[in-house]
Amino acid sequence: MGTLALPYIALLVLTSFGSALVALWAFSVFAQKDTVKRSPQTQKEDHIVFMFDGDELFDATPRAYQMINADTRDISSWEKLIGLLRPAFPLVEARIGELTEDGDFSLDAEDGASRIDAEIRRGILRLTIAELVTPDDATPLDGFALNALTDKLDILHRIVDDAPLLVWRQNAENKVSWANGSYMALCRDVGVTQEITTWPLPTVFRDLEVPKLMKTDGMHRISITVEHDKKKLWFECVSQPIENDTLYFALPADRLVTAETTLREFVQTLSKTFADLPIGLAIFDCDRLLALFNPALTDLTTLEPGFLATRPSLYTFLDTLREKQRMPEPKDYKAWRRGISDLETAAVNGTYQENWSLPTGQTYRVTGQPHPDGAVAFLFEDISAEISLTRNFRSELELLQDVVDNMEEAVAVFSPGGTLLLTNNTYADLWKSQPDATLNETSIVDATREWQDLCHPSPIWGDARDFVSGDRERAEWDGVVELNEGGHLLCRVAPLTGNTTMITFRQIADVPQGEETTLQSAVTAIR
Repeated sequence: MGTLALPYIALLVLTSFGSALVALWAFSVFAQKDTVKRSPQTQKEDHIVFMFDGDELFDATPRAYQMINADTRDISSWEKLIGLLRPAFPLVEARIGELTEDGDFSLDAEDGASRIDAEIRRGILRLTIAELVTPDDATPLDGFALNALTDKLDILHRIVDDAPLLVWRQNAENKVSWANGSYMALCRDVGVTQEITTWPLPTVFRDLEVPKLMKTDGMHRISITVEHDKKKLWFECVSQPIENDTLYFALPADRLVTAETTLREFVQTLSKTFADLPIGLAIFDCDRLLALFNPALTDLTTLEPGFLATRPSLYTFLDTLREKQRMPEPKDYKAWRRGISDLETAAVNGTYQENWSLPTGQTYRVTGQPHPDGAVAFLFEDISAEISLTRNFRSELELLQDVVDNMEEAVAVFSPGGTLLLTNNTYADLWKSQPDATLNETSIVDATREWQDLCHPSPIWGDARDFVSGDRERAEWDGVVELNEGGHLLCRVAPLTGNTTMITFRQIADVPQGEETTLQSAVTAIR
């Protein structure tokens, strides 16, 4: 039995030894992991050490926390750290991604001023940023200077991140390596499907030609369409080379584009309006070069559009009009040339207006008007028909006046308001009055007062006043009045069109003495 118990005893010993070995291994693993996690607490305050469990920062040295907290964006600590390291260590994210379990690497900065030491132990990443030895003549940075630089960096970061314009950095492959808050907000507004917190950042302006933009100066207008409402957003973009990348600044230009579109539509509307105007329009700029004209100008002046498109000066324009006999021929051409300056001055003051009687028999009304920024506009209007109509009307009035003046009866025509409109020579001789010789209007009251002064009292004058100013239905009537110097007048009151009234006076033979002189008997005796 003792022989059989020996293997069991050996198995028991081996089992106990294996359990102890497993326990020792487990204790060493947890102790090592706990040591890795807690190691930053043992570092000096001036060291920069970060401890990550995946994307979560669970421990760091004070200077490391200070670096992370300087970035106030609402992103993870890992993204903040990568954003801080990427300018000096462009390959840091790729190198970390290549690490396997229990791996490590060291990476020097491009400027040689610092180094990254990274190691992974059982899923825990320890990342140390070491500042390399400075030259002997370098002055160490004290705490006060570091705090001042940190505050300044925080202020600059807030300014750039909160700026109302887009700022982003883009490399030659059109990949965005950095962007401010306005750019991130635009990414969300336009519906970018790529995760904004990953690197590289989403490229919003995919059609932006980097080499072409870098070779040219000044503003460049770019646009992007919002997916959900198909609205187009406009920006004025400026590029600035920075090392091997390009820094872009894009200022929102939606209001500017809207204003330009409105102005363009307004100009098109004006152009269409000018094109349909029968009045010729010629606008000369502050240098007195033709800046704008409409088709009516070519019709009125017979100037070729090709000539007008060359933007002739005001002097050349007027000289060409004279050659084509589209302006009056001056008696002294040299004096007329000197007078162009007076014409220009009058147009600038808005006082130039003149009728041009052309050799062709046409008449143009030319008006000069000032425009903003020293420009002058000349309007050419063909008033030949108007002048002809005015002349014909004046001729008819003169003919009518001649007819009225040759009448034996004295004639007076009154308006509906009682104003004297027309008289003849017989009226002037009879009543010793010249209404046309005075600037004041003569009313029916003034006229009847003059008539009454030269006649015996009669109710006819009151009836005449009531007839002229009355609105009731009117019928022609007449009566007889006696002159102070002797003799009688037959007064006839008749309505005309438009509520006007005509009153005529005709001398008649005296009424026989002793006969009843009522109005009706006198009229009957006259007739």
